[in-house]
Amino acid sequence: MQPIRVFIADDHELVRYALRTMLDDEPDIDVVGESEDGEGVVRAVSEVEVDVVLLDLRMPGIGGVEACRRITESCPDTRVLVLTSFDDDEEIFGVLGVGASGYILKDTRPDRVVEAVRSVHDGQ
Repeated sequence: MQPIRVFIADDHELVRYALRTMLDDEPDIDVVGESEDGEGVVRAVSEVEVDVVLLDLRMPGIGGVEACRRITESCPDTRVLVLTSFDDDEEIFGVLGVGASGYILKDTRPDRVVEAVRSVHDGQ
């Protein structure tokens, strides 16, 4: 079975490092790249084969909602899992409305993040 190819997009280097470290420990997950802004993730997803994007909602340049819209339009097989610190219904409904497969809060336990990546990859 091919590993789940994950791309991490978050403007905080520490968050990207923690996610990469956590996901790299999983035998069925391969982190294929990361970006600190919306433009970078949109560009990278068009160049690298990605199954799941872990996408922060609030980043410099284009934000998470617009980045999600562009990703889901240009790469419909790529699933987007939004990662956010904010439990703001308007933003969450906005990103779900443009194609995100789900969202998790940044204070979620690490094992739940891994579980969410697998679930989104499997179409849940």
